[in-house]
Amino acid sequence: MNSKDVLFFINPNSGRQRIKGHVLNMLGEFSRRGCNNIVYVTASDIEENKRFLRESDSKYEKVICCGGDGTFNTVLSGIMEDRKSTRLNS
Repeated sequence: MNSKDVLFFINPNSGRQRIKGHVLNMLGEFSRRGCNNIVYVTASDIEENKRFLRESDSKYEKVICCGGDGTFNTVLSGIMEDRKSTRLNS
């Protein structure tokens, strides 16, 4: 794992879909800061999204959630399942 690997977990269809206009700017800013960006666009199957997170979240220094309440819930649930303690940063 590169210490600057960042996972962007993106739901382009959430809420008012305002995130679409900002994703490229965010990716560009993280790249300029030396991060290796990995983008995951959500699947329609919530369990598939959680499975992806359970299998991959430890590979990344940061997981950035881009979506609404449901997307955030999916990310948090996927990361926290089968864990007794995980450090979260806001």
